[in-house]
Amino acid sequence: MVDVFTVAKIMVDRIKTHYSQDVAIVGYYGSYLQGRATERSDLDFFFIPATPRGREVELQFIIEGISFDFWPIPWDRAERMAAFEEWNTTIIADCELLYVRSPDDLDRFMGLRETIAALGSPSNTLKLIQQAETAMGSCFIRLAQLRLPASPKDLSYCRVQAHEIVTSLFESLCFLNQVYYTRGWGHYREQVRQLPIKPAQLEQFLDTIMFSHSRDEIMLACEQLTVDMLSLIAERRNQLEGARSYRDRMKGYYEEERGMMNKLLTACEKGHYETAFFRCHWCTRRVSQNIVFRRKRQLAEQLELRRVSDVL
Repeated sequence: MVDVFTVAKIMVDRIKTHYSQDVAIVGYYGSYLQGRATERSDLDFFFIPATPRGREVELQFIIEGISFDFWPIPWDRAERMAAFEEWNTTIIADCELLYVRSPDDLDRFMGLRETIAALGSPSNTLKLIQQAETAMGSCFIRLAQLRLPASPKDLSYCRVQAHEIVTSLFESLCFLNQVYYTRGWGHYREQVRQLPIKPAQLEQFLDTIMFSHSRDEIMLACEQLTVDMLSLIAERRNQLEGARSYRDRMKGYYEEERGMMNKLLTACEKGHYETAFFRCHWCTRRVSQNIVFRRKRQLAEQLELRRVSDVL
């Protein structure tokens, strides 16, 4: 049986000899670190290049049936992982370092972990609620593809679209709960069970999506999960916002939009229905946008003040 850590040592020794100034960090994560490795487990290891030349270290190979993928994570991507902008945060948070080029590189990497540790704080709640909402966006496209008359009617196509919807939902759930998953594909469900915020019928709908032989049942489960998830996001946002003051929120709006209102009134007086139709809906949309935007700005200011207060 191949010793994966012997392989890792060979890679690190090569870096020390030929790329000592070109690679900042080497680390590993996953089943070997968590004590769950089997005889077929590969070693999940990565490196952070320090120079363009450092990317030459990337390598994929197979030894005795075990695949190895020594892949690069640029610093900017590692920062996105640490900021929950990518949801494989565990790679940065829970890895074991095998090589560090310098104390400055170590400080920079540990700074990423400090960022991750702070993501559960109230100052980041609004940001992650917004990311949870954004993550659900692709669900609407997938649902439409399932419902379009011209879409394929076979069960396989339906289950593939359902998988994409569930993946977006799992991503949204980790943002909404301000956590990250520590295990990958096939293990999200068991981790979601521990989350305080999740759809009440999640287990039932997941079973339908994975095991049902009815295309309609799978589509309905996807639709209901999407609706339930959006309700949870709205509820969490409302909890954060507290009591709403529309008088304060809309201050200055009328002056900004008076010109559009005048065009609407003129169209109504002249009986020009088409102009009135589009102006009316434009005004309605602008009202909604202003309500949301102004409240987001107020919340951002409140959260920033709270963050400064915590620091002081």
